[in-house]
Amino acid sequence: MRTIFFILLLSSVALGQVSSSYNSVEKLTTVAPIVTSGTRARPIVSMPAVSSTNDGYLTSSQYNALSSAISGPANHVTGYAPDGSLSYVPGYTFNEVHGRQGIDLTGDAGVDGSFNFLNYELRSEPSVNNTSNVTSFNIDSHNDRNNQGFSIGNYIGLNIGHRLEGTGFAGSSTGLNVVSEIGNGSGASSANMQVLNTYGAIGAGSTLTYIGGINSFINASASTVTSGNVATFGAEGNFSQSFNIVNTGIGNAHIGQNLNAYTFFSNSSTTVDGEFRALNVAMDGKLNSSAGHVMGFYNGEITQNFTGYGIYSSNNTISNSGSLYRMFDGNMNNVHIDGGVIGFNAYLNGTSNTADTNIQAMNIVNQMPAYRFTGLFLQNESPHTEEIKMIQLNSNSNARTITGIDINLSGTATDDVRGLRLNMNGMNSSTQRVYSMEVSGGAVGIQSTYTPFNNATVDVGNNFTMTATVGSTLTGTDSIIQLMQSNLLVNADITTGPIGIDTNMLGLVSQVGVSGAYTVPKLRSMLLGTSVPSGSGGTITEHSVLTILGLPSFGGSVSNPTRVGIEDGFLLGQNFCLGATDCWFIKNYDETADNFLGKLALGTSSKKTSTNVKLEIHNGHVKHSQSTAPVATVDSNAGTSATCTLSNATDMAGTIALTTGSGSYSSGSQCSIAFNSSYGVAPRCVITPINSSSAVAVANVYISKTTTDLVINFVNADSVSTAYEWDYHCVETN
Repeated sequence: MRTIFFILLLSSVALGQVSSSYNSVEKLTTVAPIVTSGTRARPIVSMPAVSSTNDGYLTSSQYNALSSAISGPANHVTGYAPDGSLSYVPGYTFNEVHGRQGIDLTGDAGVDGSFNFLNYELRSEPSVNNTSNVTSFNIDSHNDRNNQGFSIGNYIGLNIGHRLEGTGFAGSSTGLNVVSEIGNGSGASSANMQVLNTYGAIGAGSTLTYIGGINSFINASASTVTSGNVATFGAEGNFSQSFNIVNTGIGNAHIGQNLNAYTFFSNSSTTVDGEFRALNVAMDGKLNSSAGHVMGFYNGEITQNFTGYGIYSSNNTISNSGSLYRMFDGNMNNVHIDGGVIGFNAYLNGTSNTADTNIQAMNIVNQMPAYRFTGLFLQNESPHTEEIKMIQLNSNSNARTITGIDINLSGTATDDVRGLRLNMNGMNSSTQRVYSMEVSGGAVGIQSTYTPFNNATVDVGNNFTMTATVGSTLTGTDSIIQLMQSNLLVNADITTGPIGIDTNMLGLVSQVGVSGAYTVPKLRSMLLGTSVPSGSGGTITEHSVLTILGLPSFGGSVSNPTRVGIEDGFLLGQNFCLGATDCWFIKNYDETADNFLGKLALGTSSKKTSTNVKLEIHNGHVKHSQSTAPVATVDSNAGTSATCTLSNATDMAGTIALTTGSGSYSSGSQCSIAFNSSYGVAPRCVITPINSSSAVAVANVYISKTTTDLVINFVNADSVSTAYEWDYHCVETN
């Protein structure tokens, strides 16, 4: 067995704890060099590079080059004694044990203060620029260098075992501590600095099941640990440009399946009593520029899918009913910002196959049943000096079709269903009107369908309701509670279209389809009216259901020779009553209603030029009818068994037939006609004789009338039974 010598340079503090005979040992610079060739000192021990003929042991020539023989037993660690000679250090040995370990270096010492088991120091003091590498400590191991093809279980380049055993306590325990310093306060510089650098290379033709750059595993399954980190990285100082806490990369590689830049996995046996965060980023420092907690940059080619930020969760259970499952959670608390805040920011820029590529800035699909689902929830609870916009959509590009918001709902609900619901009841403005919806530019198209409910009393389809509340006296204001206004700007001539409906400022058109076997009892195209809810007890001086404006001027004027308020137009190939058995263009059931018309033309399409014509009837007649005819009563002055009857009679006109009796005649009232409806004032009535007896007796007959009846009177009593007939006509005047 060849003896191996290893020179250990120990600090005075460490050796003071090991052997009192080595208290004066100092660093190499305080000891004269062993062999001098010219002005250059030889190293204490030469460690030749490993080659096929030299496996790192000291050669005989190197051993003989030492300045003096090394005293002490073999296989011990040597050091400089106070007199400058080399000798062994008690308590430290290393052994060559083939087949298990190359070197077994052990030391036993009682540690009552600071202690270094192995201390190695290299001082590099070049006198000229040196472009070669300087390595402080180099470990180079080889397996199967002669290509024999034999296998081993595990091959480890450097293995450090660090154990804190027994029941003692240590302030901290570090398995491997690496310190790299530049300058040490003297201003040295370096192009790059890497505190820990690892490199792995796989030769051509080799096959591996798994490769890991740095593997770290902590087993505390049988212990109690307050907190911990598998990997901890930190830095302090000034960096003039960018600085990365953790920097990973890959290049010149082919990945057959997935490539994960960062992977975390926890098995089902893991229990976390607090919160779980796959990535936790916190910063308390000052930023002079922008900040991004998680930022991804990708510039390569993608042949399939790309996910910028993906969360995939399955087989999870949240047992607390009050807890929440958040796929993305952002929280800003006690933050001061002089610029802007964007809760979620996505910027898309590039090219695509425009024939079949879909771009969705945000895609959320839910297939989980729950009590309530909210696709997007936004809530603002802070005041802002200028503006609050809950959702803003901007599009400045071209496409075949463009839709601002597209809502598609399908399914069955047991209660209310709303495609869009706006609640502005809690919104107020000190100077302006509060609008639930405002549309500028373009047309508004609403196409909806619904099925009416049975026994719903009144079922309403589309419902536009506006409620105005007046809490104090309202003066100086005219109100339009709900306005439907159309604006037309004409800068060129307009001609009538092929259908013939001309230009219409507002169209209220409905369509009904009735199968041949079914009946609709009554259909109204438009229902106008105002209802009074329960609890009302005030006064409405006048109520108008429909008021038609002409062309009021608001500073402008147009030429308008013809104006029509309500028109039965011959449109779409028919007039209003075409195909109807009974037709009323205007029908009023309330006999107490007063209808006021400035002028009325019936049966004519032209306006008479005479300003005093109030009623015109063209190609027609005037007919008066009433459900209950007036009643005629004969007077006893008409004689015994006299009769008086009416035919074709109304309160306005009719025929009177009076036949006097056989005797006992008297002058005065002969027959009374009681009107079915009283006149406001006594009407102006005329009678016309329609038979010869009446014509002969013209001078003997006169009438009297009141608001309730018309009376036929004789100046002289009749002398013989005679049949008289008159037509009457009554008109009420002032």
